Amino acid sequence: MLVALLSLVLTQAANLSGVTHTDPVPTEIAAPVAAKVAPGGVRAKANDITVTFWWVKDLPGAAWTEVPEGTLIGAIKLDADMRDIRGRMMKAGVYTLRYGIQPANDDHYGISPFRNFLLLSPAAVDTDPSQKDHDGIIALSRQTLGGEAKHPAVLSIDPPAGKDAPLSVYTTDLGHKSLIVEVGKLKFGIVLIGLEFTVTSHGLLGFGGILCIALGASALFTEPGDPFAPVLRVAPAVIITTTITASLLVGLIALVAVRTRRMEAPGGLVGPPVTSGARGIVRKPLEPLGSAYILGEEWTARSADDRPIDRGTPVTVVAVDGLTVLVEPDQQPSGA
Repeated sequence: MLVALLSLVLTQAANLSGVTHTDPVPTEIAAPVAAKVAPGGVRAKANDITVTFWWVKDLPGAAWTEVPEGTLIGAIKLDADMRDIRGRMMKAGVYTLRYGIQPANDDHYGISPFRNFLLLSPAAVDTDPSQKDHDGIIALSRQTLGGEAKHPAVLSIDPPAGKDAPLSVYTTDLGHKSLIVEVGKLKFGIVLIGLEFTVTSHGLLGFGGILCIALGASALFTEPGDPFAPVLRVAPAVIITTTITASLLVGLIALVAVRTRRMEAPGGLVGPPVTSGARGIVRKPLEPLGSAYILGEEWTARSADDRPIDRGTPVTVVAVDGLTVLVEPDQQPSGA
């Protein structure tokens, strides 16, 4: 029964679809912003939540590298409360959408393999369609989650350069579900489903399993004098001892796992550090995410300008973002 229920939940979590619509721009959008936004767009159904998008009439650039950060991308309407990519609740309502670039620091590790995001800002406060700087869009978007929020409200762009047809559903490398949309010359995916099943449990699933074992074992006991009682019974002392021992083991594993996330690699146990300027060769084609062989190790790699790079192409590292290297074709190839 538990397996069947889990399968049902996972099936429901993959319920993502999209259609086009011809609705006018929401009246909640300020007039100067509404003048830049075209009527009609895309309406997505993510499980039981309807998400409606409107796009700007003219979006510059054929790749995200040509779109300045803070550019107005469009508007969005949530018909119910919805969580962003970090799991924070966004209230139902109408918001503007602006392009944001994730800072390359540890505070953003593991959120997405790409640094491209759409930031949601309340329509009532984002009333000027002109481009904003990084701090400006962060300040606007934080108001979506409340003034005390540390981070903005964001939707992850994955993939930033889609190959599938618009309105198709794409499964990301993290197992998320994104809807492919087309705005101007850009075709990309917006992650709308999948966060709930990738949040680190820190051992909660393990403790849940222990609880199920304890309840299942105790169910083997019947009332005294029951003629249907099993011939063999599990002694309560065995159940208690097993449960306590397993709980301590899971707790120890969870503690060690959490602590190791912040540990630095000890010297001498890993290869030389990969820094800007290191050279390598593409192993798995970058479209724009793939892998490259650099300094004796295979790294997850991404094209710095989101353009495809074929297998076997010599590349140079331009930056390191967590466990992903940003590379560009090597203008002076040499052995990797």
